[in-house]
Formats: sequence, structure tokens, C-alpha cells
Amino acid sequence: MTIELPRNVIDSKKQGNQDANLVVFQDGRYSSASDQIKTDAQVRVLSISFDIGTEHIEIAAHSYGSNNYTTSNNYHSNYNKPS
Repeated sequence: MTIELPRNVIDSKKQGNQDANLVVFQDGRYSSASDQIKTDAQVRVLSISFDIGTEHIEIAAHSYGSNNYTTSNNYHSNYNKPS
């Protein structure tokens, strides 16, 4: 799956305003099966691989200075498998 994430909706930054990795969860568990394939001033594009049977994909962002990961309600992605 490829998803385009507008930075004004969800973004992840570390010290010095550098991009930090977005974090992906599949069915509530951390997943390393994602790659950022494009980035510019307006968007970040992720490619996410997932197994058959995955019902929920969540993308979380972290901001420097915060101890919490947050998800945007607008991009709290719910993947519903086709019937």
C-alpha cells in the first residue's frame, strides 16, 4: 500500500527540525515493513507492506520535545480488507 501524508496533517520531527521516522503499527503491533519513498515540503509518501489478514494499520508521528507518539485523527488509517 502506498499512502501520501500531507505534512500539515501528520508529520514527525526530531531536534533541529529534521525528519524523524513515522511509526507504523499493524493490528496494534509495531511494524518495520514500511519505507518512506518520497518527501518534500508538503508531503511524505510511505510504502507499507502487510500480510493478508491485517485489519488495522496505524501511522504515528513523534515531535521532538514530546515523550508521546500521536496519531492524527485525519490520518489514523484503517485498512479494511476487501470482501
